[in-house]
Amino acid sequence: PRHVTFNDLGQGWILPNSAELQEEGRFNYSEYPNMDEYGGRRSNLVHHPNYYGKLYIGQGNSFWESNDKGESYDMLHTFPDRILYFEVSLKNPDVFYADIKNHGLHKSEDGGLTWTIKPSLTTSYAPSYWEGKTFFVISAFDENTIYACLQNGTWSTDIGSVFKSSDGGDTW
Repeated sequence: PRHVTFNDLGQGWILPNSAELQEEGRFNYSEYPNMDEYGGRRSNLVHHPNYYGKLYIGQGNSFWESNDKGESYDMLHTFPDRILYFEVSLKNPDVFYADIKNHGLHKSEDGGLTWTIKPSLTTSYAPSYWEGKTFFVISAFDENTIYACLQNGTWSTDIGSVFKSSDGGDTW
């Protein structure tokens, strides 16, 4: 079954196989992704690439991990501000990147326990207001190759700007 949650609607819903049918039930969900703009900038929920029951979420300033499909979470790390986007490497699931509001891109190489700031994108290449507004993808073949752009570039002059780093965010 498909599960969906909304932080402003309470418990999650188990969706039916067809849009014409009623939901199949409800489920408890203890953490929700950050959201700054309804339909705009928001955090995400990420599944571990190898274990479907292992989930990661950014809520508030904290990075959380669940090993029971979201019924409970353990806090792995606290940042200086809100987590607005993050991804896990498909090639090496110990590697994460996260965009932190007002602090920019961070990288973890130990499963999210410790993080290193990677400021070069917003100090040398892109404007500092990208901090907390960056959307990125990690190459499926190399955890050090990432592509980044502004999340809502359609509302700015940054539309179409895409950056690539081949060294884990040290240079772009």
